Amino acid sequence: MPHKDYQILQLNQDHPKQWIQQVAEIHLTELVEGALRNLGVEGLEVIYSSMVTIPRCGLWCVIDSNRVIGFIAGCADIRLFYKSLFLKSALPLACISFQRVLNSHSFGNLFKTLVYPFQSSQWIQAPVEVHETRAELVAIAVRKDFHHQGIGRMLLLPLEEAFHEWRVGSFYHVATDSRDPLSNGFYRGMGFSKYGVKKFTNFSLQIYEKKL
Repeated sequence: MPHKDYQILQLNQDHPKQWIQQVAEIHLTELVEGALRNLGVEGLEVIYSSMVTIPRCGLWCVIDSNRVIGFIAGCADIRLFYKSLFLKSALPLACISFQRVLNSHSFGNLFKTLVYPFQSSQWIQAPVEVHETRAELVAIAVRKDFHHQGIGRMLLLPLEEAFHEWRVGSFYHVATDSRDPLSNGFYRGMGFSKYGVKKFTNFSLQIYEKKL
């Protein structure tokens, strides 16, 4: 169970900027797959800073002694989130991308990540029962030395409460690397069900869904 002194907060523009930086650092350290890593801490900061200002999106953090030890990010409509992100932050993201991405293969993977919500589905294993929803758990991560303390479960609660407030419907989705036993085990343990498998760059994404 989480320590009794842990705080969980939904971040906004008034919170310390270093917390957004710490979220970016945790993302880079703990989420070892995904082309967004190519943006580095600076690029991830742009994404998460934008997320706290976009309607029907949220970033929640567990705080311990003024340090972020875990976070969760989600939105009611993944396509609207990316559209808003591009409108707000296209120029800084483009500059960071050209500075950091040194070969065309990495740039291609990064581009595919950014346009992923707008692409038609390339199912390797299609859903047995289709549940139309754009509500998505975008990212969740906890510092390694705080694993197995119930913090991931703790973080899911405010996101699911927000989904109810945003009236997203009955289900939400999350995608993870189908090869990663830890993330797949976590989602199954948290009550998610397998929805389908999509092709993505050089690996496949296991899509999970959870009923609200």
